[in-house]
Amino acid sequence: MHCALFCAEYDANDIAGILAQSGSHAVLCLYAQGLRNPKMVLRELAPSFPGLTFRIEDGTEQPSRCRYTRDICRNFTAEERARVVA
Repeated sequence: MHCALFCAEYDANDIAGILAQSGSHAVLCLYAQGLRNPKMVLRELAPSFPGLTFRIEDGTEQPSRCRYTRDICRNFTAEERARVVA
């Protein structure tokens, strides 16, 4: 799955939480521009979601799949958001 590291509608923790709750073992490719230390982000995410694999791509223009993920997240119910944040 491809998504932005963070944006107005969601961040990587939201998406990773939903994937982990569903039992997924997906590769989550995160797009971010100009991260000074991408490995630090990976070190923070990986222990929280051990079933997932993370990859970070440096990109100013995120692929259409990121926009698709953003559109899905816009449709989260309050319950889904609360479950991911909890």
